[in-house]
Amino acid sequence: MSSRNLAIYVALISLAVFCSVALWEFHIEHRFDSALTETPDDESNLEKWLEVLFAVVTAASVAAALSFMLKSAARERADLARELERKARLLEITLDSIDQGICVYDKDLRMALWNERYIELTGQPRDGVVEGRPAIDMIRALADKGVFGEADLERIAREREDYYFRRGTATHEERSYEDGRVIDIRRNPTEDGGYVSSFTDISDLKKVEGELTKAKDQAEVASRAKTEFLAQMSHELRTPLNAIIGFSEVIATDTERKLDDAKVREFAGHVQAAGRHLLSLINDVLDVSAIEAGRIILEEDLHTVETLVGDAVEMVGANLTGRDLVVETALVDGDVALRCDGRRISQAFLNVLGNAVKFTPKGGHIRIASRMTADGGLDVVVSDTGVGIPSDDLQRVVRPFEQAGRVNVRGHDGVGLGLSIVDAIMGLHDGRLILTSEPGDGTVVTLHFPADRVMAPGSMNAV
Repeated sequence: MSSRNLAIYVALISLAVFCSVALWEFHIEHRFDSALTETPDDESNLEKWLEVLFAVVTAASVAAALSFMLKSAARERADLARELERKARLLEITLDSIDQGICVYDKDLRMALWNERYIELTGQPRDGVVEGRPAIDMIRALADKGVFGEADLERIAREREDYYFRRGTATHEERSYEDGRVIDIRRNPTEDGGYVSSFTDISDLKKVEGELTKAKDQAEVASRAKTEFLAQMSHELRTPLNAIIGFSEVIATDTERKLDDAKVREFAGHVQAAGRHLLSLINDVLDVSAIEAGRIILEEDLHTVETLVGDAVEMVGANLTGRDLVVETALVDGDVALRCDGRRISQAFLNVLGNAVKFTPKGGHIRIASRMTADGGLDVVVSDTGVGIPSDDLQRVVRPFEQAGRVNVRGHDGVGLGLSIVDAIMGLHDGRLILTSEPGDGTVVTLHFPADRVMAPGSMNAV
């Protein structure tokens, strides 16, 4: 029963009781007067007293019924109040249990309801989140923190209030904070002109989206790089194969011995050089494949730095013919030994030196030096006066399949797998490949070996 209906019902009952009592009092009083002035017989007096008793009992019954009804109404109101309190508590527990921040504004755009998560996500001071606080005050607090950028704070606050709450439509935004969090905010109008705002932390989702986008971009770059690599590889294979087939056909079809021995040896030399080039390409590809598959097993022994560097310099010597390049060796404690896979480290030195020779113009200078580091490790440094590498490419050039374009543009042979192989070999030896370069100023390649790979000069069994 509603409060309004209860009040009307009680008023009608009270009026009825009042009228009944008044009539009976009039009737009784009239009967009493008659009884006092007349001399009725005993039967008449008894009837009058019964009528008085009936009136009293009726009035008492009505009063008791009214009292019962009032007590029932009070008990119903108390039960309703307890139910409302229970539901309010249930709503509070529910709001504090969800992961979203919730804030409700009434039709006057004043705070009416919120949960603990709202305070956590928005960073509002706890004592500033109070019932009845205007929405514009909350927006001003955010503007003071610089959430909306550097501008006229009051103007920004008014514009945001109008956009968020004055248009009667739902709004949605993703707000980024200085601590790296990203909060998804949605505002929906209510029927009475208020608003319900929800706040969801989507920082992890944005991080995953960023990682997926990055992975997708990397996959696309890798796909393009491999396509370019295959195109370059096709060119690199076709060129020496054509040379081998062409020169060998000339030699094979010279049945009349028109070629003198010198010419035959020259053509045979071209065939040999092309064959070695093909073998080098194939070895590089197989090495990259084995490294990516994790199939490289090191065969470690002790090797002196002087021997390893000397072998690499000797092997690139054939490429120096006619280049007018100066190759200088400056090894400190060259008899220092490295615990390593000698074949792999020689390959690394050879690849670095080969690049230096390939990209250093005629009359240039190449220097191979070694130095002990403060942590007991060893650096082998190869520097040149070549064309250099753009700073944007320094990280890229050590990844497989991502150098073919750069190499091809410069008009040099090879598919650009050399540095990626060196980087992998150094990683297998717990070392590092360090590149520093500027276009036109040459390149410095540092191969760093950790202290546990470096042995004292004259170590036994060093070769």
